[in-house]
Amino acid sequence: MRRKRKRQLIIISLVLLIGISSLMLLKKGKEAIIVEQSQVEAVEALTLEDKLHDFEYIYSFVENNYPLLKVNERVNGVNWLGEKENFIKAIESTDSDEMFMDELGKILEKLNDADNNVVEMHFYKNYYAGTVNKEGDKISPWSDVITQENTMKRYRFDESQLKLVTNSNQHVEKTSKSSYFSQDIIVPNEVAYLKIHSMDPDNLEEDGHLIREFFKEVKDYKKLIIDVRATSYWVGDTDDYWIKNIVEPLTNKEISVDNYILGRGGYGKTFHEYKGMKFSPIEELANGEISAELQADFDYYSIANRTISPVEAVGFTGEIYVLINNKTLVLAENFAAFCKDSGFATLVGETTSGINWPFDTVIFSLPKSGILVNMRNLIGLNKDGSIREEVNIRPDIEVTAAIGSTYERDSAIQYIINN
Repeated sequence: MRRKRKRQLIIISLVLLIGISSLMLLKKGKEAIIVEQSQVEAVEALTLEDKLHDFEYIYSFVENNYPLLKVNERVNGVNWLGEKENFIKAIESTDSDEMFMDELGKILEKLNDADNNVVEMHFYKNYYAGTVNKEGDKISPWSDVITQENTMKRYRFDESQLKLVTNSNQHVEKTSKSSYFSQDIIVPNEVAYLKIHSMDPDNLEEDGHLIREFFKEVKDYKKLIIDVRATSYWVGDTDDYWIKNIVEPLTNKEISVDNYILGRGGYGKTFHEYKGMKFSPIEELANGEISAELQADFDYYSIANRTISPVEAVGFTGEIYVLINNKTLVLAENFAAFCKDSGFATLVGETTSGINWPFDTVIFSLPKSGILVNMRNLIGLNKDGSIREEVNIRPDIEVTAAIGSTYERDSAIQYIINN
């Protein structure tokens, strides 16, 4: 379990830092900075008083800004705020700055949310590269935090150790261009099958042409299965692959979905507004629009709208089924959420992983140590009012979703064929 949590933290950290970098590059061009290993001397060791002061800062931040405290208690049985004395004892037992940083990471792990983590020493240079432009200008709320003097000292950063490189698209996982998708006819004139291996937008247009031709061939079929159970994830802020290559050619009418986004505390608004989000006080929502608990616990909200219209629709009139499981994550999970909320397709299989884009995280620096902490600040609601981060995306039809070696040995596919 601990190894799995560590892996999730690494995934989320990579997605976050490259995602922020992508956002900055959109605003400032195609060049990015990377940082060479610094030779700056280590900072003076923290006193116990310093460590406890920083812990109190984290504790207060979580208490006033973190949105999933009650979810953690419901799902995992952890009353995080009630663990304060145990946290303090653990910090008192640390005898080095490294142990202190490690203990803070363990304390955050008890929130059971991989979006929350301490930025490790070797990751700092990547955060700097993703948030400061080539002239060294601070260009976002993230860079304002990352470039604080005590933080730069903590991470042994020396601005003289910079070099300019041309940025290229970076991927956490990359499949070969020839295998972004595959298609098949399972039952002639009855059941067609499309498997998406990657939603990398680098191949959006090329794949889109081929997928659309396939859709034209099977437009009179009764059932179309779209398999996103093992779709690899691309690090970037776009859902264009599934919007343009799947929904636009298959839908015969405009589809619009609204989802509430809720936030707590005042710290994160600057970060979110920098990305163009607009918020209103939670009190402006009428009674019943969200649950009374959410109304009481959160301070502001935004409405995320997704509207998709047909584009050269192929005229498909059959049933669309989307296969999901716990390996359905990031862009594929966004697609599943859209299907669920809009009714575009029937979801078959198992609940998704819950690993989605962590662009709702903010970053802060601890006042004494300068240690950086990523923290979730927003939550999203599914159309039924449930918290996406709590329930993830549940299938409409729950069946075993292990990928079979053949169609005949694949329970989810056989269910769709025979029911």
